[in-house]
Amino acid sequence: MLGRLIGELNVLCFVHKLFQACCILLVFIACSPDTVPLEGLENPERTAPLDASMSSTLDGMVSAPADAAPLPASDATVQADAQVALHQDGGRVDIDAGEASDAGQDPSNDSGATVGDSGLVVDVDAAENSADAAPPPPVECVGPGPDEAGAQAPHPDGTCMTCEGAPKPVWRMSDFQPLSCGFESTYGLAPFDGRATLVALFNAGCGYCRNQAQNMERMRLELRVAGIDAHFVAVNGLRYVAHQAGLAERCSFPIFQDTEDILGIDEMQGAIYDMYVYRPDGGLHVFLSGFDGPDTTLSEAEGYANVRQAVVSAAQGIEYVAPFPPVEIDAPDAGEP
Repeated sequence: MLGRLIGELNVLCFVHKLFQACCILLVFIACSPDTVPLEGLENPERTAPLDASMSSTLDGMVSAPADAAPLPASDATVQADAQVALHQDGGRVDIDAGEASDAGQDPSNDSGATVGDSGLVVDVDAAENSADAAPPPPVECVGPGPDEAGAQAPHPDGTCMTCEGAPKPVWRMSDFQPLSCGFESTYGLAPFDGRATLVALFNAGCGYCRNQAQNMERMRLELRVAGIDAHFVAVNGLRYVAHQAGLAERCSFPIFQDTEDILGIDEMQGAIYDMYVYRPDGGLHVFLSGFDGPDTTLSEAEGYANVRQAVVSAAQGIEYVAPFPPVEIDAPDAGEP
């Protein structure tokens, strides 16, 4: 009887130990890091082995192994414990992961994806990444564009083109500014009637002229914000065709190319650095010489103010008074002591 009881106790102890071993085995399998669920797939139960070398060092973030199936391109989420934000911008997705730059990741790889100070930057096709992404707004061209009028009769001989009230020249030249509404068209200054218009004569290869063009663009935008939507135009000298790109990249307003067949600058009776400010009715409001008269250097406060006031006064129909007129030295004795 005693032997039978001892045998039954041994069986119970064996069953108990076997039950404990099974429980431990189940807990070990459930908590094992050897597998990771791949969420976002059609079969959410699918698992794949996790390569420890591919694990991210970011706190709480785990990256999928190289041989795992990728997430769908249309999925704009990242399954991670860390806060992750996706920003789509022109085909690039910025993953802002806080301290991503401290993860020791290489800032670039063979695929073209980069890791910046703010996290991962992945190059993707914007259309595939987000079907609902709005297309970028169209770039607004500058200027009135070409007219359909033909060549005009030249002005009578002896017409002063630099005198107040002088008419606009009748030349028609090619516009080489890609951002102009008249790009690669041949037209003249007639379409600019209706607004005050500043016309500057430039040498595209000259650093001073490029700087002038850049500051003219600044002035154009500044006046537009102030409610004075004036036209700005430039004419490139006939010997500087090879330098067109260096001038066009500094501004967005129309730029005409003078040629030996047209000699537009000669028709205007001007020279490189000169400026003409026309009233909305097309008559010349003020001629600003690049060699004498008020300062017109737009990189200087005085010159910028002088040119700006010329455009404003033409738009408002008031007399032009240079804020900073040239300094005149009265030396009746020619400066002799």
